[in-house]
Amino acid sequence: MKEIPRIEQELIDCLNERFKLTEAHLKEPEWDRAFLAGQRSVIQFLSSVRIAQEEKNKQSITKRV
Repeated sequence: MKEIPRIEQELIDCLNERFKLTEAHLKEPEWDRAFLAGQRSVIQFLSSVRIAQEEKNKQSITKRV
């Protein structure tokens, strides 16, 4: 599988601003609740990838020193 390009915190911040974490109301259609959850899921995934990339970067810097 191809490696994901570097993800910047600025991107995560922008996505968090545009797709804010909101509580889904049970009155909303199930599809809408699932859609909102999917948006947040993608942001959480990208955020976790960014954290892993930072850790990998720190480890590679430490190995060089």
